Amino acid sequence: MTDNRPARGLYLLTGGVLLLGTLLVVVGTRGEVTRSNHARQDRGLDKMCPPVSMTPGLLERGATLERMECAGCHSGDRREIGPSYEVIAARYHCRPDELIAAIGHPTPGWANYPPGPEGPPLARDDQAALASWILDTGGSADE
Repeated sequence: MTDNRPARGLYLLTGGVLLLGTLLVVVGTRGEVTRSNHARQDRGLDKMCPPVSMTPGLLERGATLERMECAGCHSGDRREIGPSYEVIAARYHCRPDELIAAIGHPTPGWANYPPGPEGPPLARDDQAALASWILDTGGSADE
């Protein structure tokens, strides 16, 4: 009597192909979602926004915080562990409140950067000072 069952290797091969196809679909779809999220976040970048009132003390505090808290992962004009200040300023240039919220709760998913570090959060005033510095200088004064 002959056994007409397919070989075990055929089952493994079929399962592997199905798994690989599923992973490719998931990764491909994720890229489209990420691109649409970036487009939604970047809308209005070319519009003019009213100037944010800043005091020299606020900018100095922001510069100090940048050196103490942020310089290890961000730089003025190049990608590091985190996005450059230039890119951050371009994204949030008319939305300082959203930048303050992003400083308080950095999340992954933005241009494939890891989430911000865990630890005690900055005080709201410090977040505002840092956001003001980023939006005012675009990171050009971090050196």
